[in-house]
Amino acid sequence: MTIKMPSIIRSTESLIHQLWGLHKICLEREHGINKEDDWEIFEPTKFIYSYFSFNSIYSYDWEKSFWKRTPHSRDRKIKEETKIKETIETFYEELSNDFKKKFQKSLKNYMFCDSEEVMKILDEIKTDSLIDKDVKNRFTEDVEKILVEKISNNEVKDRLNNILKFIYKVRNNIFHGTKTTVDMAGEEQKKRLKIYTAILLSTNELLFVAAKEALGMSLKQGIGDDAFGKL
Repeated sequence: MTIKMPSIIRSTESLIHQLWGLHKICLEREHGINKEDDWEIFEPTKFIYSYFSFNSIYSYDWEKSFWKRTPHSRDRKIKEETKIKETIETFYEELSNDFKKKFQKSLKNYMFCDSEEVMKILDEIKTDSLIDKDVKNRFTEDVEKILVEKISNNEVKDRLNNILKFIYKVRNNIFHGTKTTVDMAGEEQKKRLKIYTAILLSTNELLFVAAKEALGMSLKQGIGDDAFGKL
């Protein structure tokens, strides 16, 4: 399937509508690869679709887009990690004390196993030139804190930002590094990618919750469906 965002989107509401549709593809479609003219279900592609959705979201300046109600793209010269941090900061400002609750609620919904099993799976992360031992340890600590510790709203925001930077490294490893289709097809790697996907989906949903706060968007305006209404 080819995903293409419209070239001209004149309002922030329309942009969010398009991003919601992209998010629903990540949630509802089966994902696969074409192998010898035949499609096979390949679960790791859900991570790729989810990251594409995440990338589409953080490519916009949401502080300006909410305020002016017209989409404002970020300068392509800005580093990806800076775009991610500023996006999370904007969602945090919009959601205030609800940031932690909304994110953790979504994460619990999308995570396929309990927190203890998550940590066991992440402990098996293989280090390489892009992800060394220190990076791995910081990531697993951040995930554990978000999952099992009673931490502040602000700390959830900061640790989530760190986690997303790690997932960005994973994305780079898949597209530009050492990961092959064979590597991603391994059972342990697929479990880790499912965890990363759950985090991405939960992060992406922060946009739609923030939009309800910033713009007063609702089902009556035709944005989304029942799931959007329950976020």
